[in-house]
Formats: sequence, C-alpha cells, structure tokens
Amino acid sequence: MKDIIFYGVNDWRDIKQRPQHLAERLAEKHRIVYLNPVGYSVLTHLRRRMCGGTHRSWRPHIERLTEHLWVFTPSPALPFSRRFRILNRLNQALLASQLKPLLAQMGMEHPLLWISFPPAVDLVGRLNERHVIVDFLDHYQAFFTGLTRNTVAAMEKELLRRADIVFATSRLLLEECHRINPDVHLVPNGVDASFFGRNRSTLPEPEEFGGLSHPRFGFVGTISRWTDVDILVELALKAPGASVIVIGPWEVPRPFFAPRNFYVLGPRPYQRLPEYLSSLDVGVIPFKMGPLADAINPVKLFEYAAAGLRIVAMATKELMHYSSWCTLADSPYAFITAALREGEEALREKNDDRLARRGVSFAKANDWDDRVTRINRLLEALTE
Repeated sequence: MKDIIFYGVNDWRDIKQRPQHLAERLAEKHRIVYLNPVGYSVLTHLRRRMCGGTHRSWRPHIERLTEHLWVFTPSPALPFSRRFRILNRLNQALLASQLKPLLAQMGMEHPLLWISFPPAVDLVGRLNERHVIVDFLDHYQAFFTGLTRNTVAAMEKELLRRADIVFATSRLLLEECHRINPDVHLVPNGVDASFFGRNRSTLPEPEEFGGLSHPRFGFVGTISRWTDVDILVELALKAPGASVIVIGPWEVPRPFFAPRNFYVLGPRPYQRLPEYLSSLDVGVIPFKMGPLADAINPVKLFEYAAAGLRIVAMATKELMHYSSWCTLADSPYAFITAALREGEEALREKNDDRLARRGVSFAKANDWDDRVTRINRLLEALTE
C-alpha cells in the first residue's frame, strides 16, 4: 500500500470528473489524501461566503470519506497567484505548512505526489515526496491570456520536467508532453460502465422531463468557453418539435434569446445522471474547433456511450479516434444536420443501431477500473 497526495484540479464536491473517479479507485489499494486545489483566493472566498456560494471555511480542514481516502481543504489563498509566480510559491508554501503536520500524524513520511494542475509545481519538494506523478488533463495554458498564460505555460513546462512519470488523457497532450518528458503514457478517460449502462426500461424518467417532446437532444457536463452554445440554440430553432436539454454548471453567460424548446436544467447529482441519459435520444458534444478542444478527451463521450445513446460530436482531433461508433461533424451546419438525422432515426426506434451498440461495447472495455489497473501497474514499476 502506497501513500499518495492527490492534488486535484477540481474541488471534490464539484461535478464528478476524472480526478475523483481515479482517487476513489486508487484508495482501494492505497492511502489517498485528496487536496482540494488552492483555487480560492481570500477575495473570492469572501465574495462566495457573502452569497452562500461555497462550503469552504476560513480554516483548513480534513475529512475522512472512506477507510483509505481523505479530502483536505486548505485555507483561502493569496489572489493573482496564477499571474505572478512569487504569489503561487507563497500559496503552495502555505499549503505545505498546513498539510505537513497532518501527514506526520498519519505516518505519511515519503508519499507519492500526484499533480493534475500546473500551479502545484511549486508544491514539489515541500512534502518529502518520493516521486512526482503528473496527470495531464488539458491544454492548460489555452485557458488563459496575457501574463497569466505565460506564467501558467512556464509552470506547465517545469512540472513536466520535474515529473517522474506522466499520464496524458489525449493524443495531442501525449505529443506535447513527450517533447519535454520521455516517460509519458496515454491514459484516456473512462466510465463506470455498469452504473451508466443499466437497462433504460428500469430507470425512472426525471420529473423535469415530464411532457418534454421527442426527440430529446442532451448535453450533460460543464458548459465552458469551448462549448458552442450557439449550436445548441440553433439546433432548438431548427427542430421546434424536439427538445434540447442542457444539464450541468455554466461557466459562460447563458443565451439571452433561446426558443421555448431549449431547456437549461443546471447541475444534477451524479447518482441520478443515468436517469437523465436514459431519457434522452441523442447525446451531443458541440465543442468549438481549436487547440483547446483538440486536447480534450471528454468523459461525457464515454458516459453517453455506456448509456446506449446515439452520439453527435464535432470532429476534434481527439474525437476523430472514436469515429467508428459516433457521428462526427466538421462544421456547425453539418453538426445540426447530423443531429436532426439521428433524432429522426431515434423516433423510428430502429433495432439495428450498430453505432450505439459499438459505443456500449467500447464503454464496457474502457471502465475506470481498467484505467486504474493500468495506472497501478505503472506505479509499481516506478517504485520498485
């Protein structure tokens, strides 16, 4: 059993993504302390406390979730740390000072340090870690502009140089990482295939879907800057008799003008997502074409597939590798045309939906458990 300090890119209580899936499964064989990221500055924390938008307190605290899994939440940090490296170093030093006494109490003397976000590079060397593991999830610097982008890019390169092993989620990221660190392994996202693959007829229809017309086109996930919301609105306009349903948190402004058949439900509990997916006809992934989307290996693709949905997605460089079981489009017009066609096919209740069946088979072969089995083998080779 190894001790792993798992520096997540997202808060444990946020939408469930790759870091939480991996940490949960790694905790079956190792002791895991999941670090909620130093993302809240004092100013952000104060604003969110005033509007009731955070569960975090002013003091650091640790919570035990299972026998071998803990979640540590640091105190609010100094602002502008992604822009100015010296502030990031101070924030990571503060995090280490809060964490080291707890690790000493738990007997974690030389843990493995797992990092999923470049600013954590300044935590390296502060926890007496045995090895540094980097899980590279995105084209990070593309999220930022100006000085912040330059600072994050420098941290990204340094992190890759200091890593003992790197996992990359997409082919593009694999190529980028390999230019800096030769020990890079492709470990795409996965899915809890049995959880999402339950028999659709046994799952209840969500109450919010009552009366919504078919075909139902659904997007489930975070609506971010790389999501082409205009395509979703246009799809609703082109199919007034259908329903376009968006489930998940919004990080961009919601459309001011949208037709009545465009439904924004907001985030829904992870445990209920199979109900929502089973009540859809077509799962859509309308990414904006470009380097940011090209590097994304979307978890929703695997979840749609496991649920047996027809899938229509933009033909990013990464998604081109899955063209044998989902429909890809190279333009907004082609995307809408393909979605309308798939919606019509769904209404005909065809029994020979070979693409959907291939997607289900692929999902079963790419379960999160399989991903963690491979990761454990690589960790054993690293530490032996």
